[in-house]
Amino acid sequence: MTVIFGGRRLIGIMNQSSHSSSTSGPENDPRLQVDQAHGLDETGFSFLRLDPKLDRLVLEMPKAPGGIQRYVANWICCNNPVCNCRTLRLQLAPFTADKSVGTPFIVALLFDEQRIENETGTPAFAKQLSRRFTRQDWVAAQVLYEEMKAEVSEPGDATDLDVEFPADVLRDPAILMAVQEVLPYARDMYFESHGQDWCVRERYCTNPDCPCAEVALCFAPRPSQATHALRLITDKITTTAWLNWKTAAVRPIKEIHQIPSATLVGALHVSHPDLLERLERRQRVLHGLHKKARNGPLARRSAPLPRPPASPVSKEKKPERYDPCPCGSGKKFKFCCERL
Repeated sequence: MTVIFGGRRLIGIMNQSSHSSSTSGPENDPRLQVDQAHGLDETGFSFLRLDPKLDRLVLEMPKAPGGIQRYVANWICCNNPVCNCRTLRLQLAPFTADKSVGTPFIVALLFDEQRIENETGTPAFAKQLSRRFTRQDWVAAQVLYEEMKAEVSEPGDATDLDVEFPADVLRDPAILMAVQEVLPYARDMYFESHGQDWCVRERYCTNPDCPCAEVALCFAPRPSQATHALRLITDKITTTAWLNWKTAAVRPIKEIHQIPSATLVGALHVSHPDLLERLERRQRVLHGLHKKARNGPLARRSAPLPRPPASPVSKEKKPERYDPCPCGSGKKFKFCCERL
């Protein structure tokens, strides 16, 4: 199965990527600048254009001994959210002499090698197209690939997913984890509050035996559109709060910014009206993946570790990373509250 973008759908994605506000997700990618200075039009690519009559993407290539051959173009990407093939395919169907569309063929864009490879066409065509690809075309293709993968990274359940679940979470189900640890192209959420751009990354309890409906939300100001959420969260400059997706109740965990966490949650909810549904769906998928992994080969190498008894830690002194966590969970501070 594949995801196919062409025509107006591609235009919408590429325009989102270059012009969308900070309330959107990774679509707001500064790598992609659609402007005439780079030889790009509304498609985001220097060699494609949108035919307004056909409402289709069109590629024009010179042909021997002269003239132009036109092709209808569609972008194709695999729909496996865990696959990191880093390959985007371009399907091309030639216009025939009677202006009908001929048999399509496919060329593949290999990002790691920065190379275009023939799949069902001719090697000569792949070489000819390679010569037309600019540096900005490769950037645009990478952005499009990530966006197409993000489109399929919100599954409704874990039935058809086969992932390697984190071993430390299998050993200790109380560890919170981000959905991107198993679905790397799942979108982070971005929003605006009090004139400041913010990003948020969620931390989930994935224990399928736990009935909790709370998700830890880690908020960090976003100094520029080029700064990815993961970098900000890793830097631990975060305000953190629990959000219950059943009741919408907010419980602050750590307040380090002037704006209270409840206010940030409210602004996030305004920017993302499906917030509670998204959190519920992601936690349901993580529960399913955790449950499947328990019976897999990794689970046999990840037997649960016995919990050490909780020991008191001075409130005046921050615990060391390998000290028992002061919250009383029995885990080491490194694997518990330090993550928040």
